[in-house]
Amino acid sequence: MIERFNRYWKDEGIVIRSTNFGERDRLVTLFTRGRGKTKALAKGARKIGNRFGASLDIFNYSQFMFYSGAGMPILMQGLIKFSYRDLAFSLKKWLEGNYLLYLLDRCWQWEKPEERLLERVLYFWEVILKKGEEAYPSFLQFKLDLAFYLGITPHLGSCVVCNKTIEGEAYWSNPEGGIICPSCAREVRDKVVISQDLRAILGYLSSRGNSSSLKLSPSQFENLDKILSDYLTYEVGDKVGSWHDFQSLYQGVAFSS
Repeated sequence: MIERFNRYWKDEGIVIRSTNFGERDRLVTLFTRGRGKTKALAKGARKIGNRFGASLDIFNYSQFMFYSGAGMPILMQGLIKFSYRDLAFSLKKWLEGNYLLYLLDRCWQWEKPEERLLERVLYFWEVILKKGEEAYPSFLQFKLDLAFYLGITPHLGSCVVCNKTIEGEAYWSNPEGGIICPSCAREVRDKVVISQDLRAILGYLSSRGNSSSLKLSPSQFENLDKILSDYLTYEVGDKVGSWHDFQSLYQGVAFSS
């Protein structure tokens, strides 16, 4: 009886994505407090009047009950604790909220819990709901958050090679892991120019400055977003698209605001 009881457990979290499975079920990827990114089978989730309600919809924070059998965990029940469903009321906010889930899915390992990262997703959803276009710096900060929790924080304060303070223009190198000075850059093949103002923005965000109060030009955002996307791609070994790349995937989507 004790063994049977231990096969059931509860956890809280969000749905990253879900796909249809068979005629009535859903295969869901979750990010929960206790297990991090994990998969579960939600049996009967596509039936009318199923026991999950809207708990398996994105932009909801829910409590889930699981059953652990011989294979994949079975999702038995879901209950919404609080919701960010207003993100789904416009295409712009829907894409912005989904981009955070995309980044989490691309970069994070399976079965590695990190409650603070879950809290960051919820925090940035709040920012997107309130700030509109000013939410874009949050994408940069979330990418730096991912790098931090993955243990791959880029070196930003000085040259990663010689550790000297850099004045003026410098370079960014993915293989070296951050900023390099012009002198050391002569010996590095894979590098891109990064201006002093862009370095200052990264330094501010990496120190957990308030991204929602940061004003960026479109050019500044696009340059930094590409740099950090390429860096994560290099480190995690899977393509991490920039915000521009992500939007382009949905250019033909019909959506009513």
